[in-house]
Parts: sequence; C-alpha cells; structure tokens
Amino acid sequence: MKNKQESIKELQEQVRKLEGIIEKLSTDPSYGIVTRSALELELPTVSDRARFLIFLDIDGLHDLNERIGHDESNARIRRALHVRAGDVLIRGKWYSGDEIVFILPACDPEGFLSRLQEGFAAEGLSFTGAAVEYTGKLNSDVDRAKDIVFAEKRARGKRDR
Repeated sequence: MKNKQESIKELQEQVRKLEGIIEKLSTDPSYGIVTRSALELELPTVSDRARFLIFLDIDGLHDLNERIGHDESNARIRRALHVRAGDVLIRGKWYSGDEIVFILPACDPEGFLSRLQEGFAAEGLSFTGAAVEYTGKLNSDVDRAKDIVFAEKRARGKRDR
C-alpha cells in the first residue's frame, strides 16, 4: 500500500501531465497563439480591462503557402505576430489560419495596427485589419470588425483564398 507522500507525488505528476495537455490543446502550434476556444475561455479573466477588439485577415495566405510552403509561411506569421508584452490581453486564431483576433486594453488601436503592419511587411506579408470597441459580446464584436475588413477587401477587389 502506498503511503501518503507517494500518493501526493503521483497526483502532482498527473496534474502536471494534464496541464501540459491543456496547454497543447489551447495553443495553435502554427503561430504560437491561443486557439479560438482558449480565447473564449480566457476572455472572462481580462474582460474588465478589454477595450478594443482587432480582427485581421492575412492577405493571400493560400497563395503564399503554395509558393513557399506551410512551414515557412507559419514561421513568418509567427514572427510578424510578435508584439510588445503589454499591448495585448489575448490574441488567438479565429475561424481559420488567416483570421486572427486581438483583445486590447485601453490603447491606440490604430497605432497597434500600424506596428503590426510594419511587422508583417518585414516578413513580406500583409493583412487587412479593423479595430472596434470591445462591448463584451465577443461574437458580435468580431462580426462588426470582420464586416469592415471584408468590405475593404471587396472595395479593393482583393480575392484572398
């Protein structure tokens, strides 16, 4: 029969393993950002500080993947998504690999988008993005920002797969 110490150590090890599994399921391996479900779970922990939602759609990702391969595309996007630590409360994938959502504290959202554009341009990438005030209704806020993004893409005649 196991003693109390051995049982506690076994339980601690099981907890560590479960935490590792949760971390793997919560993080998108391609870009190193949280998944949509993890974003939705984490949002209540920061919602009192959330002021803006940014939605961006990476331009021409399908063509880029075909030209340079998924691994190189993912590496470029991962580098381009790197932002200053205090700028973002949460960032995560939305529906697909080319849609990213950022939840920001009180800040200059246009300045944030500009810095992101610079990072993307340095990697030979671009995106179309929009910032909206975060109202606490994640899906409707994403829809508002997404409508702006896709209206802009239609106006420019962009066809991104």
